[in-house]
Amino acid sequence: VNVSRFDPNSPQLARVREQALKSGQIVVGRISRLVPEKDPETFVKAAALLKHRHDLVFRLWGDGPERVKLEGMRKSLGLQDKLELMGSTEEPEVALAGMQIFAYPTTGESVGWVVLEAMAMELPVVSTAVGAVPSFIRHGETGFLMEKMGDEEILAALIELLADSQSLRESLGRGARKFVEEECTLDRFASSYASLYRAVAKQRRNH
Repeated sequence: VNVSRFDPNSPQLARVREQALKSGQIVVGRISRLVPEKDPETFVKAAALLKHRHDLVFRLWGDGPERVKLEGMRKSLGLQDKLELMGSTEEPEVALAGMQIFAYPTTGESVGWVVLEAMAMELPVVSTAVGAVPSFIRHGETGFLMEKMGDEEILAALIELLADSQSLRESLGRGARKFVEEECTLDRFASSYASLYRAVAKQRRNH
C-alpha cells in the first residue's frame, strides 16, 4: 500500500475528512466493483436495517453489472435519502477520506487491496473472513471480521456498534493504520520479496 497516497493527515485528505465530520453525519461507505462476488447487496440490506438512524448515511462507490439491480433495491427499500450510489472513482483516497466507517461484506477476495487502503486511511473496517482479509484484520484491534457471508444483520450490528462509539472508531482506525505502516508498505513488500529471493537462491546453490 502506498501510505503516502493513502495518508489521512495529508493536507488535501485532511480537509476532506474535516468537511465530512462537519456534516454531523457518520458516513458508512465501501468501494468495489458492483458484481455478485463483491456482495454489494448485503451492504444495501444493512443500510435498510439502519435507515431509522438519522445520523448514518451510506455511500457505495463503484460500477458494474449489478448497478441496475442495486438502484432497484435502493428504491424498493426506501433508501433514496439514506444510500447514494456514487459511481466509479479514480481517486479512492478522496472517497475514503469522506467516510468514517468502511463496510466491506464480500464472498470472494484474493488480497483485498481496498481493505488495506481503507485501513491506511485510519478507517475502522468491517469485512468478511475470506481470502487474505483475516491475515490483516485482527478482530477488535484493526477492525471487525464476519465469519458468515451475506449476513446483513451482523453487518448492521457491527456498523451500529461503531457508530455509537467515536473512541472505538478512532482506536480501530489507529490500529489499522499502524498495521499497514508496519506490515504492508511498498518498502516492506520489497524487503520481503528480496528476502524470499535470497532464500531461494541460497537453496539452489546448496543443491
